[in-house]
Formats: sequence, C-alpha cells, structure tokens
Amino acid sequence: QKRKELARLGRRPREILFKYENEDRDWAINEGGGTEIQYHIYMRDAEIGYGLGFNMQYVPYKNDKSPVDWMKPYCDAFVKLYETKNDSWVNKFEWIYEDINLLKNPQEGKYGLFGKKIPIENEEISDVAYNQLLDDIKNILFDIYKQVFQLSNQEKDKKSDEMIEKYSRLLQTKHNIILQGAPGTGKTYNTAAIALSVIGV
Repeated sequence: QKRKELARLGRRPREILFKYENEDRDWAINEGGGTEIQYHIYMRDAEIGYGLGFNMQYVPYKNDKSPVDWMKPYCDAFVKLYETKNDSWVNKFEWIYEDINLLKNPQEGKYGLFGKKIPIENEEISDVAYNQLLDDIKNILFDIYKQVFQLSNQEKDKKSDEMIEKYSRLLQTKHNIILQGAPGTGKTYNTAAIALSVIGV
C-alpha cells in the first residue's frame, strides 16, 4: 500500500510482497518495482540475501526511458542519504552486489543490492536470524525505502515545476506546443498543469 502511495499510483495494491514467478529463479522482488528502488530477496549457495535493490537491467514495457534514466532519481536519493553516514543503518548492512559507486555512476545492465546475508545450515536459518530479517524488512529497510522515494519525488516535483513554468512562458509567444511521450508519462497531467499556470492558478 505504501509503495502505491509513494509511487503515486492509483491501482489497488496486491497483497504479496515477494513473489517467485517461476521455479528457475532463486530470487524475488516486490511486484511492480522494476523501475524503482525495490525490495529484493534470494536464496542460494547456502545463504539468504535480502535488502534494497537498484535495477539498471532491461524492464519489459518500460521503454520510454532507459533503465538508467528510470533508476537515476532513486540512485541519487540513496547516495544523498548514504553519504550522511546515518549510523542507524549504514553500518548494519553491506553491499551484496556492487557498491555505492554504481549508484553514483549508474550503468545499464548492472544490479546493486544493499542488505544482509544469512547463512543456511541444514536447510534452516535460526529463529534469531529470521526475526532479524523480518525486523529489518519492516523497519530500517522500510524507512530507507520511504526516504528514498520521498527525496526522489521532491526532485521530480522540482523538475516538473520548472518544466511547467518553461512551457507557460513559451505559450505567451508561441500559441501551440506539442507534448509527446509514451502512454502514462504524464502528458495529460502536464497539459492541465500548464493550462492552470497560464491562467495564474
């Protein structure tokens, strides 16, 4: 539910956080999070790894921007939080894949994961490790997830406001403009916002 709110989506949320799509895959992410910061969990090599993932790989049906373009706002927001050296979480987790430099210089085809690993012994994990996993997912990781979304949304809003102001000024001399882009990229919303700005609302 919170992800739908943070991503500003109106669709009803599903009730599954992690879903394995097929038996050939040993990892899962939160549904719908392919072009955002995402929850990630895997089980392989006698360990479970979990945390927050940053996916710069191909995402079907999201081709109006490159994977790097989709992820850049979330990478920038995480770097900003990370560099404040927030001891409440920076020292409690590690980079499982890649490191902070991937987020500073995102590269297509890469995947970064910031989280923890739990050893599996005799096909089990300890109760302590299991409870820690749940606590991390519900609390510290969730707090980071929300903060990253909030910072990236602030930056998107700032850019949107600048774009609306630019086109409002442009319409004072040029009476027609064309907004183009793939479905769902905000053309209708921006047209209404620009129109309201022109009339001073």
